[in-house]
Amino acid sequence: MLVLGAAASPSWSRAPITRFRGALDGVSAVSANYAWAVGDFATAHGTRQILHWNGASWAAVPSPDPGRAAFLTAVSARSRTDAWAAGGAASSALLLRWNGRAWARVPSPAPDGARVVDLAGVSTVSASDAWAVGSYCLSTPCFFAGPAPLHSLILHWNGRAWKIVPSPDPGGRFGTVLNAVTGLSASNAWAVGTYGINTTNNRACPDCPGQKSFVLHWNGSTWAQVASPSRGVPPASDLLAVTAVSRVHALAVGWSVFDIPDEQRTLALRWNGTTWTHTPTPSPGPSGNVFAYLAGVSATSPVNAWAVGSDQAPGQKMLVLRWNGSTWTRVPAPSPRSLNGSVLSAVSALSPASAWAVGSNGRTLILRWNGTTWTRS
Repeated sequence: MLVLGAAASPSWSRAPITRFRGALDGVSAVSANYAWAVGDFATAHGTRQILHWNGASWAAVPSPDPGRAAFLTAVSARSRTDAWAAGGAASSALLLRWNGRAWARVPSPAPDGARVVDLAGVSTVSASDAWAVGSYCLSTPCFFAGPAPLHSLILHWNGRAWKIVPSPDPGGRFGTVLNAVTGLSASNAWAVGTYGINTTNNRACPDCPGQKSFVLHWNGSTWAQVASPSRGVPPASDLLAVTAVSRVHALAVGWSVFDIPDEQRTLALRWNGTTWTHTPTPSPGPSGNVFAYLAGVSATSPVNAWAVGSDQAPGQKMLVLRWNGSTWTRVPAPSPRSLNGSVLSAVSALSPASAWAVGSNGRTLILRWNGTTWTRS
């Protein structure tokens, strides 16, 4: 792939964010006056994928044009001069790097025979250590489970190039997907997702699809699957985000489905240094016909973390949960009645008094936590 760059002195569009039609899928804050958000939205200057916060306002930033069907789903910033964004473009992986002046596309490898490659998560550890995760398939159209199942994909940046790193693929012909990754050091990183299972022997529901939570750990030399609880009847769990603050404290969130009654519930897991265990989350509404999920999580310490997503009980509204070290509690989000159809896709916490969350309600949606309340930015 050709490495593309932007102009040395980009012209930033400072239109109000509420005017941007589209969605934001990832956010990463370095400080109170420096943050990035990515997604796919339209401005007066055309379609853009990247927003920057300078401490006073958000602005659309020029980025390389990868062509047809491009999207960005995740961003990870280590400093003002080092950040990565990940997604896909025309069935290929898309990786962009910020060097303090401009975003540039960096070549990414694809597995032999891959027809579609998508990246869903990225994490920056150091200038010579970053991870990106996602999935690929060998023929089209791709399915989680079917004739063209999805397979797990992990890429590593060594300071010079991205390389494919072998990863477990427990789903096989039933599908395996990685949705998120977080790295703490050269010998400690986590990746999460889901993998399909055979449910033909399930007497209660032989035709129900089955999938289990998928957790991988990097020990400095290999990625290995770590046992994690799955919920649902039959098991139907998917982990969409992960965060870690030490070797003995990590959190992962997503959803689980209970076919009887028909409910999709929020799912949260906790790592204590030895095992992953399920942690209860507040029910978003009455039992039965509930659709809820958590799509983002970010922790600053073992006693301070945020998880965000959406619930539909009734009407699709933003869902914000806070972790205090022992329990998850729901925190009010702004103007719920005027924001029906709202979803939050990602969150980035800096301290107990500072955090960002992004998503969409038909237009780009950005919320800020000031230590007391969430407000719309």
